[in-house]
Amino acid sequence: MAVRAIKVEPDPSVVKRIVCPNCGVTLEYRPNDVKTLTIGKIECDDREVGEEWIVCANKKCGKAVTLSSW
Repeated sequence: MAVRAIKVEPDPSVVKRIVCPNCGVTLEYRPNDVKTLTIGKIECDDREVGEEWIVCANKKCGKAVTLSSW
């Protein structure tokens, strides 16, 4: 059986909101909107360093909004 899309709108459980710290607009985003950058590894314990972010949808802002860093 093939995978079928039975509903095009994303399920509310995967839609998240955050306020842009640069302009104050409330942003709504989905997992596929998130960008990830791995910066490198910490040699002493072999952990990766990076961050996840989205781009503010306010046309007057457009800055990166960090969601998490590790």
